[in-house]
Amino acid sequence: MNKAVFIATTEAKSGKSLISIGLMQMLLGKTAKVGYFRPIIADYVDGKIDNHINTLISYFNLDIYYNEAYAFTRSEVIHKKNEDKDDEIISKIIDKYKAIEDRFDFILVEGTDFSGEGSIIEWDINALIAKKYAIPNNFYSEHGIQVYGFHGTSHKYVSEKAIQYLGLKNSKIISIHLGNGCSITAIKDGKSIDHSLGFGPSNGLIMGSRSGDIDQSVIFYLVNNLGYCVTEINNILNKKSGMLGLTGYSDLRNIEVEAEKGNKDCQLALEMNAYRIKKYIGAYVSVMNGLDAIIFTAGIGENSSTLRQLICNEMDYLGIQIDNTKNEIRSNALREIQHSSARVKIIIIPTNEE
Repeated sequence: MNKAVFIATTEAKSGKSLISIGLMQMLLGKTAKVGYFRPIIADYVDGKIDNHINTLISYFNLDIYYNEAYAFTRSEVIHKKNEDKDDEIISKIIDKYKAIEDRFDFILVEGTDFSGEGSIIEWDINALIAKKYAIPNNFYSEHGIQVYGFHGTSHKYVSEKAIQYLGLKNSKIISIHLGNGCSITAIKDGKSIDHSLGFGPSNGLIMGSRSGDIDQSVIFYLVNNLGYCVTEINNILNKKSGMLGLTGYSDLRNIEVEAEKGNKDCQLALEMNAYRIKKYIGAYVSVMNGLDAIIFTAGIGENSSTLRQLICNEMDYLGIQIDNTKNEIRSNALREIQHSSARVKIIIIPTNEE
């Protein structure tokens, strides 16, 4: 199966190009066939070419032609946006990406730079990329199948509280809503730019009885090899999976008690839960090119010191360090629980979903 990493930024001159070069060098050390693709590039004078693409192709001797490595120039995208041809933009981007995907084991996809005229439109394109699934475009344009997300009221409320509390004009925040249903959101300057839940409320993080992210091949196998029908699978993934499926308990308090007693299933489930959240944190830090604060909210996020500690342990490379003493203090007030030397704030904020 082909793999790819998508690098984007929410501001100009963020060092994204240098990160791309470093990632390309690392990837070529692990696999022989690495491709490169940019959905949108800056306009260039006739006879000139995009220097960054040319540098990557020539320096790393990539087996790809220059014209294959991008889909549009900025002015081409602005022109099509003005004609309401969003579907045409996305279709061409996906087609050109797919042509590269067929030839390489891994692809480095580099997003736009958000500088100069048209930067808002570039932001819209990146947002459109984030909310679309890589399925035929008519499912999006005709049937509205896209990433919708959930817990929006909660994430909006706590992120606004955090921005006000921190006094930040510009902010990069990750909001982690942990209850029986769970989700995580990347929030840049008060605006959600990515979210773990998608078309339905069962994607992303491991939840009380929902599986979270799962390889769709498992579903096909359950149907084709084990004889389950779609209704049964829907019931399994939404009502019998997650922490319940892993441990037999859906209440995290019971799982933590059993884990303390030495229950291996409960211990593993807690580790799996935290690991999944760590992966999303890492991805969102990359997308936002930095992080000011993490918010824990909702019933589990506000009250489970165990899960908060598992999530924040060994994250110091990203500036995330929890203070174990502060973490154990129970309170209904907004509070910080990061270590005094931590670069990133870790804040517990009681949610309000009314």
